[in-house]
Parts: sequence; C-alpha cells; structure tokens
Amino acid sequence: MKKFVLSFAIGLLAITNSVYAEQAISITENVQIAPAPVSLNRMVTVEGQHVLLGDIFNNISENTEQPVAFAPKAGKKSIFEMKWLYRTARSYNIDWKPISKFDRVTVKRASQIIDNETIKEKLHEALTFHGVSSDAEVAINKRSTIIHAPIDIEPKITINNVSYNKRLRRFTAVAEILVGTPDAFQMYLRGKVFETTVIPVVLDNMPQGELITAKDIKMITIRTDQLRHNSITDSTQLIGKEVRRMIRSGTIIQMSNVQNPIMVSKGRMVTMFLKTPFMTLTTRGKALENGSDGDIIRIQNIKSKTIVQGTVTGADEITVSIAETTLAMNRM
Repeated sequence: MKKFVLSFAIGLLAITNSVYAEQAISITENVQIAPAPVSLNRMVTVEGQHVLLGDIFNNISENTEQPVAFAPKAGKKSIFEMKWLYRTARSYNIDWKPISKFDRVTVKRASQIIDNETIKEKLHEALTFHGVSSDAEVAINKRSTIIHAPIDIEPKITINNVSYNKRLRRFTAVAEILVGTPDAFQMYLRGKVFETTVIPVVLDNMPQGELITAKDIKMITIRTDQLRHNSITDSTQLIGKEVRRMIRSGTIIQMSNVQNPIMVSKGRMVTMFLKTPFMTLTTRGKALENGSDGDIIRIQNIKSKTIVQGTVTGADEITVSIAETTLAMNRM
C-alpha cells in the first residue's frame, strides 16, 4: 500500500511539473523584448566626407548609412545643436526628442598629421639634386607647422622651384601639400643647410672621478657648427679617461671635461725610482701635486727635503732624472 501511494505521488508531481513547464514556454513565446531607446552619440569621430545618420543616433535600425551633413575639415570639429538634431530625427521618423535645449553632438574628423619633419624630408630629397649631402641637416625658417590631412587619402607632397646658394648654404623652395585633392595648398619655404658629424657622448650623467668605458658611450649626430675647437669627436679620446668635471648625458664633451686617471694624488707618499744602465735606486717622497700617467710633477724627498721633478710611471710611482736627483741621491 505504501509503495502504491509513493508511486502515485511521484507520477502526480511529474505531471504537475510538465504543465508548469508548458505554461512557462508559452509565456516566454508571447513576451516581446522592447528595443533599446534611441539616444544621441554625443562625441563622434568620422573618417569620410559625410556625417551619417548612424553616427548621430544610437539604436536606430534603418538609414544608418544615410549622409545627413558634411564632415568638418580634417582635425576640426563641428557641433550639431538641439534644433538641428530634432529636425533631423523627425525627417527620418526617428523616435527621439530632446531632453533639454543643451542637447548637442560634437563631430570630429579623423586626420593624419603632416609636420615640419615630413616636409623637411621631402625638401632634403629635392636639395640632394643641388649637391646637398644626404647627411646634412635642413633647417626651415618657419615655426613648427602641423597640418591635418584626411585619413582616407594619401597626403602627397611635392617640392618645386628649388633655389640653393652653395656658398651661403641657403635655399628657397615651394612645397605643394595634399597634391591632387580639393584641399591642396602651397607653402613658401626658406632656410639653411648645415653639415653634420657623429660624435661620442655619455649615456647617463657622470660625476667627477668616474672612469669612462666603452659601455658608457653612445654616438649621436649633431651640426658641425655646434662644435668648439676642443670638442671631443672620437670615442678613443674618451675611453679610459676620468671625468674631471661632471658630464651630462647627451651633451657635447670638451677636452677640459676629462683627464687621464689620477695615479698620484697630491700629499700622498710615493716611491721614487732612479734608473741607470747599471742599477735602480729607490727612496720615498711626497707628491706635491696630482699626476696622471706620463705627467711630470714635483716631489719632495722625505730624507733630504729636496724638491725634484719626476714622471708618473705607475700608481704612486715616480721616475726621476739623474740631473734632478743628483743632490737627492747623494744624501740617501
């Protein structure tokens, strides 16, 4: 009896669940999801020549590709005010109404940049036919120029009417920008050509006393008119040198900024050598000035107090001449 009651209950539960499931499916089939309301796309960036209806309004299903206005010039903006937006919505049966009189859409035209460097590259190419080196630097007597060109065209530039004075290294030319487009225009160019050279500089700031190695150096290109008579132009003039005055990264280095490493410091005790074909004599002395390898400095003999000159030949080592040390050696 208990088994019969349990089986009956399970069967009744299954029938009930089936009925509920069919009702749920029927309700779901009859529910229609409401479309998202139309809204403004308040900030728009377009690439072509026209502003489309779909650029202005979100969640519209028809006429999205319909041109409704001319796009602004490349890199520029246009603002479409509330009245124009409402009038456009009514014209295309779009279910949109302004919330306030401040409703507006800002449209910007995408652009590609043409700057002074781009123009100088084309100008440099033209000047090479007039004998200007490909390594030279071309300087235009004009403030920095930034031109916005449409993104959907090739920003073609041509250089015409080039005139170059080799003695003065000055030029004039005419650049035609955006050749073959309705936005084409001309720029009058004038300036000067500078020769360049490659020099070594340090990668990072180097304080006084630092030893310069090959890893500390990079090569840069600069105008030759920026060099002084004592500017370092070869990396061999730097490697192994000691910083005498702080050197800043990327700056031109003067010979006065570096020196040979100090091997004898002023005030330190040194070993003095007198070498002859027959013997080598040594004594102790006190350095009276700093010295690098090969420098001639003054040393005072500790025993005799005689001051002589000698050549720095090693760390705290001085080699002196016979003439300068005759008196000192007689007293050893």
